[in-house]
Formats: sequence, structure tokens, C-alpha cells
Amino acid sequence: MAIPLDRVRDVFRGDLKTATALLSLNMWTIDWIVEATHPLAGHHRSKSDFRSHTFDKLDKVLPQGTQLRVEHALVSGNWAVVELRAQTVT
Repeated sequence: MAIPLDRVRDVFRGDLKTATALLSLNMWTIDWIVEATHPLAGHHRSKSDFRSHTFDKLDKVLPQGTQLRVEHALVSGNWAVVELRAQTVT
């Protein structure tokens, strides 16, 4: 089943916790790459791996959470690639 581009954008609109909660539905899988040199950077191949390497650390320093903005999204059939920009206040 094809994924509508609007649905992909809706998943990543708002905060990071809401996005990953929506992604935790059984119909989604994650292969998440955080590019940078900070401690959150890395290649996360599962939802639990992504959560443990992000929220456990972010919740301690970002009480207001992380706001996401979709920079680019590409959908083909039943997969999507999404480039995000995160805005935070520490």
C-alpha cells in the first residue's frame, strides 16, 4: 500500500515524541540516521534503539521537547525518506 506524502508530513509535524509515538504503530519501521558529531548521532535501526539513544538523554536537558520541521520528503510505494530539522531550547 502506498504511503501518502501528506501522511508522512503529518507524522513529523510537531514534536519528536509525538512523531515517534505515531511511528511506533506496527505499520511503520524505522531506520533513523542522526548526522552530527554530538552524543545523539548515529544510525538507529529500530524504534527501541532510537528511543533509548535519544529520549533517555534529551528528556534530561530539553524540558520543552524538540520541535521538528520537514525539510524534504520522498515517498515511493510503501517507504519514505524524510529529512528533518529539529529546533530546541536548552
